[in-house]
Amino acid sequence: MIKNKFTITITDINGSRHFYLNQIIKKIVLYVVAFIFLFLIFSGFYIKYLDSKLSDISTKREELLAKSKELELANAQMQKNVEEKAKQYAAIEDKIASFEEALGLEAENNLTITDRLDNLKLTNEQQIGILGQIPNGWPIENKGVTGNFGWREHPLLKRREFHPGIDLRAAIGTPIYAPASGVVEFSGYSDNGYGYNVILL
Repeated sequence: MIKNKFTITITDINGSRHFYLNQIIKKIVLYVVAFIFLFLIFSGFYIKYLDSKLSDISTKREELLAKSKELELANAQMQKNVEEKAKQYAAIEDKIASFEEALGLEAENNLTITDRLDNLKLTNEQQIGILGQIPNGWPIENKGVTGNFGWREHPLLKRREFHPGIDLRAAIGTPIYAPASGVVEFSGYSDNGYGYNVILL
């Protein structure tokens, strides 16, 4: 048996040691198997660690995507609100400008809206004057409407015509009052079917 094996002799100050080649091979194989076993164990733990890290990264990525979507929606809503406020601001400026024009005030663009509104504060006399120019109520006691404004069949000509006014029911001699202050443009008898009438501007 021994002559079929290689013997390695190591001699030092402590003496000689003999190693058979088959023993060395066994140790090498044992070391290799142990290394592979430890490598597999380490690889398993490392793969598990990487998988956990990858899962965390994936979760954080989803959270960032959701947050980004929320920010996009919030930004879009904010932009919409800004546009709506800008439209409201422009509408307010237009109304203020129309009031300033009605009162004969010059529009001062360097003033804030608050200052311009302060300039629009009216005295009682101004309020009465403005409200008096707005038609309000009926010119006679309301007894009903006999002809509405718009297209209708003419009561005498029996054809479709546009009626530019409103006919009110009233007895002969009923007093008529102007529903607002104005300037008399015409007063007298008209041959166009209105009879005696007064036109106010």
